[in-house]
Amino acid sequence: QANDYLYGIVGETGKINLNKMAKKLGLNVKDLIGALSDRTIRQQLNSDIIQGLKLGVTGTPTYIINGNVYHATIPPEILRKALE
Repeated sequence: QANDYLYGIVGETGKINLNKMAKKLGLNVKDLIGALSDRTIRQQLNSDIIQGLKLGVTGTPTYIINGNVYHATIPPEILRKALE
């Protein structure tokens, strides 16, 4: 839901109104602000971003299965194997 909201406001403004976002998503704005400033969460996000860049992730959706990167779609035979 957060992804959809953020993509939906692309180009509207240079800033994200956290009060409006929290209300739209049914979140507590203080919890949202706290999560955004939490050092542990920021470190995890930075780690994920760096890992994604190293793997060649350039957009969404991107899937990583057994170390292989799939942009947008996963071949059916790979998906079947992963779900077994």
